[in-house]
Amino acid sequence: MNSLNISRIQTIQGDSGASYVNSLGITLGSDVTPGNFLALIIVTSNPATDAVLSVTDSQGNTWVKQNSYLGTGNLSLDFWYCQNALGNGGVAPTVTITLKNGQFNTISAVGGEYSGIIVGAPNPNSFQVDKTVEVKEGSFVTSHPSGNTGTTAQNNELVIAAYGYTNNGITLTETSGGYSTVVNRSNSTQFTGMGYCDKVVTPTGTQSATFSSGGSSLEGIIYVVTIKGVVPIDYHAKIKPAPFSPGKRQLKSSFIIQNPFTYTNTASFTVDGLIKVIQTNTFTADGIILATTTATFTTDGIIKATSTKTFTSDGIILATTTATFTTDGIIKATTTNTFTADGIILATTTKTFTADGIVLATTTYTFTVDAIVLATTTKTFTADGIVLATTTKTFTTDGIVLATTTATFTADGVVLATTTYTFTVDGIIDVTGNTKTFTADGIVLATTTKTFTTDGIILATTTKTFTADGVILATTTFTFTTDGIVLATTTKTFTSDGVILATTTYTFTVDGVILATTTKTFTADGIILATTTKTFTTDGIILATTTQTFTVDGIVVLSTQGYTFTVDGIIKVVTTDTFTADGIILATTTYTFTADGIIDATGNTKTFTCDAIVLATTIKTFTADGLVMVITSETFTCDGIIKATTTKTITSDGVILATSTQSFTADGIILQQQTKTFLTDALIKSITSLPFTADGVIKQTQGFSFTADGVIKATTAFTFTVDGKISGSTQVMFTCDGLIKQINNTQFTVDAIVLPTVYGAAGGRILGTTGLFNQEDQPKSLYTQVSPLHDEKEIPRLVNKDLDLLDIFTH
Repeated sequence: MNSLNISRIQTIQGDSGASYVNSLGITLGSDVTPGNFLALIIVTSNPATDAVLSVTDSQGNTWVKQNSYLGTGNLSLDFWYCQNALGNGGVAPTVTITLKNGQFNTISAVGGEYSGIIVGAPNPNSFQVDKTVEVKEGSFVTSHPSGNTGTTAQNNELVIAAYGYTNNGITLTETSGGYSTVVNRSNSTQFTGMGYCDKVVTPTGTQSATFSSGGSSLEGIIYVVTIKGVVPIDYHAKIKPAPFSPGKRQLKSSFIIQNPFTYTNTASFTVDGLIKVIQTNTFTADGIILATTTATFTTDGIIKATSTKTFTSDGIILATTTATFTTDGIIKATTTNTFTADGIILATTTKTFTADGIVLATTTYTFTVDAIVLATTTKTFTADGIVLATTTKTFTTDGIVLATTTATFTADGVVLATTTYTFTVDGIIDVTGNTKTFTADGIVLATTTKTFTTDGIILATTTKTFTADGVILATTTFTFTTDGIVLATTTKTFTSDGVILATTTYTFTVDGVILATTTKTFTADGIILATTTKTFTTDGIILATTTQTFTVDGIVVLSTQGYTFTVDGIIKVVTTDTFTADGIILATTTYTFTADGIIDATGNTKTFTCDAIVLATTIKTFTADGLVMVITSETFTCDGIIKATTTKTITSDGVILATSTQSFTADGIILQQQTKTFLTDALIKSITSLPFTADGVIKQTQGFSFTADGVIKATTAFTFTVDGKISGSTQVMFTCDGLIKQINNTQFTVDAIVLPTVYGAAGGRILGTTGLFNQEDQPKSLYTQVSPLHDEKEIPRLVNKDLDLLDIFTH
């Protein structure tokens, strides 16, 4: 049981080093003496009041928060205590500090185990804590006075003084006197250092402390608290002997009274003198009971169970705590209930323990003033007392579940996963199912969030994955119809620095059939590189795709490619565009296809200047089998004026049948045209050339025809005047051996009267000539000259302008 003398039995201290943590475990130097008082001052870098969510230990003790203060910036100070502590069978317990809302901050903590403190109720208004004072500081001071508490209520009180600060490397001393040596504790960062000291005061009076630091702090909180000790008794040990037993006197019971009458301690023993029951009562100055504690023991004197009750000053129950133990006296389970001032239950906490007395599980229920459950919290622990899992549920005032949160932890107590669900007032899941997984260091690895309709049907889910450093790697989002059918999905991937690398989005019909997909890729700096979009029919058959690529700034499009399809998913059109770094079009290519997906119409390609002026075009037409039939190419000047054209026609076997080439002046006036035709075995069939003047007027034509063996058969040439009128023609006929057979040369006058000269040839020898001389609207003379191979003679004739024979002259 608790000693009457106040004394610090051992010091509790620890910090999180250079780490930002959500929880901190501190293992004491030795086991706690049952009934002693535990105090703990906690300083964190969390800029919020009530920064500490909970303090627990491996013995299953109940810790109560007495005060929580916020500094001027990134500092908070909390005072937590545990009265009437449970022992742990000789095993040093571990105290665990957990921050609220999953926060990660630096933590420093110092406290102690004390004997001689009044046993009371585990609630924030317990009468153990008497007076407090707290002062907030700004920055850059080296003396830190607390000011005075109120006058203490009784003799024999414990005074604890603490100073929490934000800085690094400060050593604190207490200069007002009477305190123990300051325990200094700080992190290896600039946050959450603290000093802690205590003393015992006998007379009543105000209390204060002044800390002095070797350096100035960035900000600070000075805190002093007084805690009531047991007042020494005037009368005790009224001992009655046990029934007679030969050879020995046996203790049957003992009774201790505190004066004034505020404390009683009753013990009863077995006939063997072993403790059987201990009951402790505390009362108000008016004799109204404030608390009662009963401990029962086995026939071997080993503790079996304890029960503690606390009451209001009107005698209404405030709290009850029940503990059961193993046959070895090791704690097995505890149940704690707290009540309103009217005696209505507010909360229940149940804890179970291992065979070694280490906490295995805790369950807490909180209630409305009508005793309807408002929230439940369940925790499970490892065999070492480290938390493994927690589940929290909140409810409406009608007892309908509103939210659930589940967290799992590693064997070291580091959070592994959390899952949260919220519900409508009808208990239907409605907002989110939020799941998080973590690394062994407590860094988040993945999260999943779900939202629902008011009927509890899923509307959306979002999943995120992270690197071991907590940097986002990927996200996936699903949205659904009110019937729970997926409508859209979006996936994003990121670099190890959290910069976006790619996104993919899918949209669906209300029947869940895919309608469209969009994919985007990015540079390592998160700048867009390319996008691809696909659309589908309501049957999920692809209708179109479009791809775009971008410059390294992600602003200007460098290329686009589009595909369109029939309702059967057969390709219909392909279009490709490329652009300059300034976004000006450089080239386009278009292909169209038959209903069977065979290329059929055109492969149209255009290239452009940097000013988007067309430089060249190519058009292809195809057979019904997708074989190329005609290719037409055009080139242009930088001003967009046509420069040349080429057309090729091809057989179904891919053999060229004809080519046609045109060239133009810088002004786009035709200069030259040439046409070639071929036989199906690729032998040339004919060639036609047409040169033009700079004004585009035809100058002459020249045609060549060939035999099936590729031997020249004939040539025909026409010459023209500057006005484009025909001025003459020459035709050469060849033998099958390619020798000249006949040459016909015709010249035309201005009024287009023909003056022919005809040559016959055999073996390349001239046989004769015929000439007609024009005499402008007068009769013409026509003569024939015979080759020297025959009798040379000349036969003049006279004809009119219509070449009617007028007369013949013979020599």
